[in-house]
Amino acid sequence: MFNLRQKIKDLFTQLFSMENQQTDKSKRLYEVTMSNIGKDLSPIEDKFACAETVYTLLNLAFGDTYKTRSTRESYDHMMVSPYYARVQSPLPGDIVISATGYGNGNISNGHMGIVLHDNLIASNNSENSRLEINYNINSWKQRYGVVGGFPVAYYRRLT
Repeated sequence: MFNLRQKIKDLFTQLFSMENQQTDKSKRLYEVTMSNIGKDLSPIEDKFACAETVYTLLNLAFGDTYKTRSTRESYDHMMVSPYYARVQSPLPGDIVISATGYGNGNISNGHMGIVLHDNLIASNNSENSRLEINYNINSWKQRYGVVGGFPVAYYRRLT
């Protein structure tokens, strides 16, 4: 029993001493996102295409085949996927999700995007279906967190 407690203590020590760092995968996702700004990455959806756009970026960056057009399914998937870890302090290449179904009803749909440099966020623009730099972390938190009552969750690609 002592050995198990010591192992758990060692894991917690390791976990809480980790620095907030980009992973090689999050760097790759950032680069792919930046190289696709201005493009329509949602061949199926137009108006509500944020999840489709993010999953297209994940396919371009890593060859991922998982697809959904739902922020709710995306949120549920990332919570259990071994490829992602939820982080509190986002860095470029992290995914931001405010999932539909978790809000207060003031905004009907959630949203999903990629964190960029200088706290900017790129996401699908529902007006023209293009990937654009259209938020920063504060404006996202204000719109989706405060007004919409959605959780604002950040996920970092690990492997």
